Amino acid sequence: MDETHAMDVIDFLQSAYRLKRRFAMLVNRRIGCGALPATSATSATGAIKPAEPPDTRLMSAASGRLIGAPADKRLFILSGMVYGGSAWSAMFCAAASTMEESLANECNAFLLDSVATVDELGLDAWLRSMVDDARQAVFTGVPSCRMPLLIRSMGDAKLVRQSRVRGSIPYGDRKLQGEAMLEHCDQTYRLAAHSLLQWGGGAPLNNDVAFALLVRPNIGAALLREHRSLRVGGAMRDVPVRRIARYLTCLNAQADRQYAWMRAKRRSFGLLPSDVAVLDRRAVGSGRTSTPMLESDRRYLFDARHVIAAYRNLWDSPMGRALPVGMAKALHASHDGSAKRDRAGRDIAGRDFADGGRAVSFRIGGSAQSAAVPDFVETMLASIGCGADPPDESLWRNPIHLRLTAESLLGAASAADLTDGFSARDRDRFEYGVACLERIAAIVRDEGLATVPTRLAPSICPHFGELKRLPMSERDRRLRSHARVESDMAAVMLARLSNPNVARQAGAALIRGDLTAYGTIVGAWRERLREQTRCVAFA
Repeated sequence: MDETHAMDVIDFLQSAYRLKRRFAMLVNRRIGCGALPATSATSATGAIKPAEPPDTRLMSAASGRLIGAPADKRLFILSGMVYGGSAWSAMFCAAASTMEESLANECNAFLLDSVATVDELGLDAWLRSMVDDARQAVFTGVPSCRMPLLIRSMGDAKLVRQSRVRGSIPYGDRKLQGEAMLEHCDQTYRLAAHSLLQWGGGAPLNNDVAFALLVRPNIGAALLREHRSLRVGGAMRDVPVRRIARYLTCLNAQADRQYAWMRAKRRSFGLLPSDVAVLDRRAVGSGRTSTPMLESDRRYLFDARHVIAAYRNLWDSPMGRALPVGMAKALHASHDGSAKRDRAGRDIAGRDFADGGRAVSFRIGGSAQSAAVPDFVETMLASIGCGADPPDESLWRNPIHLRLTAESLLGAASAADLTDGFSARDRDRFEYGVACLERIAAIVRDEGLATVPTRLAPSICPHFGELKRLPMSERDRRLRSHARVESDMAAVMLARLSNPNVARQAGAALIRGDLTAYGTIVGAWRERLREQTRCVAFA
């Protein structure tokens, strides 16, 4: 894993100050002059003029939350840039549109705390504290003071009432509080991933950590804690994380070498005849037999066909049912020493992945695993972190490689049916996961990997008008699913696009739900590739 990275603190602070000024202007005018049209803007002379109304579908997708009242478009864009992937962007819009002073004060306090932490300690320290705070809340069962009220959908009147209540009461009963804290934890992972991509300055390590936060959050959170050490020129101090990161890097390198060898030996190896025919036709249409986009599509199809075949071939094997003896011993030794580590004050909220038997899974979109039934692949990775030898299996019989490949093809939530269906040997769920992967593979084959998010995300989320008619609980479920699909697509782009800078920009746009910006980024990249093709043709 590349250990070179930087964080653009100045750009973040400038965006935060722009958000603060816009928010203050809207709140002060509404409080001082009564309600103004929510979609108003200020001209150069200071006069109020109508502004373009916001994209309501985009608004609902940006944080997985529906804003009941109209919102100022510029405020919406600024809050999404600073707090993309979380419900805090919706909170700022709701506070400005409802004219509720308690909501405005809560948003201001959170913004000022963010700015002060970033200004004093750096962006990585702020992200680390946000993630640790959200994880700690899940472990203790006590809602975090950083959890926004709009973690669940509610009408304006109820939002105003709840904003005046102190303590954990605004989040509902114990069950609703638990659901809200898990959702807040997921959103905080997305916020951290978005910030790394948006303000990371294009450093390769930021892409890697953002991908881990979206796909394997336990490991991603640990890597995030190593950011500060790496930023000041140090090495990874967390030995388990270092072992796991090194092993995953080796797995990826081995997979790349195998694909390159197979590609050189036989161009169509591992692909269906229909895949080869369509890819060849697209290559002829583009004027070249190979382009970066076509190669990304070919690799996606190669991995998709292989992972489905591998899971089918291993269906009757004992894989996923018991740990190898060496791994079980390493985890047992680690578990015996966990109490000493906890008494020594070692980051209990973030070290669960290294304590195998005690692990609590926060896989985005997947069902949380209890301490008694930890996730099998996470447990294997934990044992490797504790010093156990990696699985002695070929690449396509290695459960860790199969799981991570599936998640790089679909994202963590979307791959759950495929991977968890295999682990439980649930044939119906597994076949449903296979059908999902094959549907996306068909889009990749026919239109290209870059078109998948724009084809998939709108089909998941219903129309804004339909959402307004749904009960709040069903509305939340649909919106959360939509936000998770978009974060899954961000992870896929990070893993699969050949240009890291384009992957970074596209991933950030998808996490904050901005499909318009995503289309612009990918379209500009496609145009640059076409220009390069023309230059080569005329050379």
